[in-house]
Amino acid sequence: MNKKFKILLSGIISLITIYLGYTIFYMFLYSHTTDLKNYKKYLWMFNDTIQCNIDTFSFSGAINKRDILYSYNYPKNYVFYIWEFKDLSVAKLSKIPIKENVDLDNIHFYAKESTENYNPDMTLTMKLDLKFNQVLGINLDANSLILKNIESKNYRGFYGNISKMTFNNEIGKPLIVFDYKYNAVPSLFLMYKANDSFYVILVNARDSAKIDENTIKLL
Repeated sequence: MNKKFKILLSGIISLITIYLGYTIFYMFLYSHTTDLKNYKKYLWMFNDTIQCNIDTFSFSGAINKRDILYSYNYPKNYVFYIWEFKDLSVAKLSKIPIKENVDLDNIHFYAKESTENYNPDMTLTMKLDLKFNQVLGINLDANSLILKNIESKNYRGFYGNISKMTFNNEIGKPLIVFDYKYNAVPSLFLMYKANDSFYVILVNARDSAKIDENTIKLL
């Protein structure tokens, strides 16, 4: 092994080591931490009559400096996702576009978190270090269907069937992907503003449970 080859090999190894070190540090800095204890954090979102029926043993929390995501199960009926975004605190609900029939194939993130912990039939993929800069866009693919739009003073959204959905930043770049792998799932989707915060509430139906205009009464 000559000297030039040794120098080249040493340089390649150094670059790989630096890259791996940077990636691990980046993931450590921006990944969510898990909370399996504080189930009460978003129980106030639910209607008083069903709070006692929420399964507080199977909830899951994911916490980051820019966002907090909790999932709850309403036994045999629904899975609730409550996501608080700190970078969207002054976003105007009426200005958030919800686009249908968008091509959502071939979305790739350089650094990401991906999990099926919340729902084995859905993969949730997030770009590390989420930055929305007070602007949000919602895209749905051609296999998704909005059955009815919902709008009020403090919330806005729809109910229908979701196959694939993305949350996009101010330049239309996807930062979060919901991918229901097998079939479009009956869902309620709401963007909600309260307590000077911005929330996304997503309700997925289980088995034969239905999603319609009455589902919002669970909240």
